[in-house]
Amino acid sequence: MKMIKMLCIALALIVFCTGTVTAANISNPGIVNPYENFTVYSGDTLTINESDVMVLDYFSELIIEKGGTVVIYGRILTKDPADINNSGSIYNHGTFGPNDWGYLYNHGYIENTGYIPSSGNIINYELIENQGQLSNLGYYNLVNYGVINNTGQIYNSFSDMINYGTINNCGEINNHGVFSNDGTVYGHTGSSFSGEISGNQIQWIDNPSYEVPEFPTIALPMIAILGLAFIFRRRKD
Repeated sequence: MKMIKMLCIALALIVFCTGTVTAANISNPGIVNPYENFTVYSGDTLTINESDVMVLDYFSELIIEKGGTVVIYGRILTKDPADINNSGSIYNHGTFGPNDWGYLYNHGYIENTGYIPSSGNIINYELIENQGQLSNLGYYNLVNYGVINNTGQIYNSFSDMINYGTINNCGEINNHGVFSNDGTVYGHTGSSFSGEISGNQIQWIDNPSYEVPEFPTIALPMIAILGLAFIFRRRKD
């Protein structure tokens, strides 16, 4: 019995140590060669420091698995075409984005306080929190099936911006291209939208310029004014 307990403890220690060893901070690889993949595994964190650059060369791919994390203070440069496939978390304080025929697939979480200049394709299935600048440049697509919460600026040049999910706009959406909305776009107090939108129109929320006052809001002050006028007139008479 004592031997069994010792074996169980030893097994538990092995599992714990294995789990501890596999989690790591990953150094910037510099260049990911053409046709090669670089994977950030679950529990690992890749940090691109300020003034550093990570280059995804032609036909290469950055894969972030669920539970993996990428933190960007510098820049990730993608050559045409190179892909970023995220199922984990990306925290961007610097610059990154797909280029031309390249794709950014988001099946996880992206928090942007920096700049995402996309001249490629962005396909969002989960959640993007944009507090910085997200620019859809060139002639490619920004397609949303999930949720985009915008408190910064989304800029759409001559591209297609297609929404099948939900966009909560508390910042600025500046559209110069085609914005097709088959989902829901909420415009919150203080937000702005320029350009045209086809399909479902924007639903404005808590925005005084789009609210119609309820009857008591208008009627009660009017009744009070008329009542005072009547009283003063009676006193004059």
